[in-house]
Order: sequence, then C-alpha cells, then structure tokens
Amino acid sequence: MDNLQLEARDIIEMITRYIASNKNDVCFVGSFIAIDPKKVEDKEEDIVKEGSDLMIAFGDKDTLRIMLNELRDVIEDEADKDGFVNI
Repeated sequence: MDNLQLEARDIIEMITRYIASNKNDVCFVGSFIAIDPKKVEDKEEDIVKEGSDLMIAFGDKDTLRIMLNELRDVIEDEADKDGFVNI
C-alpha cells in the first residue's frame, strides 16, 4: 500500500469508515485506475498511472457475485454510443 497515490489511500480510508459505521453489514466491490497520458502518447502496453490501480471487495462471496453480474448488465444498458459509461 506504500506505493499507492494519496487519493487511493483516501478512498480506502473512506471505505473502511463506511464499513465500520455500518457494523460490517455491507457488501462493496470496486476497481480504480488512472490513465497515464504520457504512457498513452508513447504507445506503451501498460497505460496505468503508477500507484493508481486499486481493486477492493468486501462481503459475502455469493452477494458480491450477484452485484458484479448486475453491474455488468447495467454497464451494457447504460453505455453511450461511444461505449462510455457514467453511472
């Protein structure tokens, strides 16, 4: 976690507080990356900004699977004509 950028650490802290304030009665899944424009410009294969990638999950495995399946369906339904999703 030492190599995570400060904003990613802040996300983890807020999620930890959310979980605690709800006495662990939550399910959460998320994935974050930031794109490095210099890497894109240089046509590098890995275009993820150093320290920005973060994948987190908390909760019952079966419930998380349901959530991920529902998210996949919503993404398909909500994508604009260019394939961009903002939900």
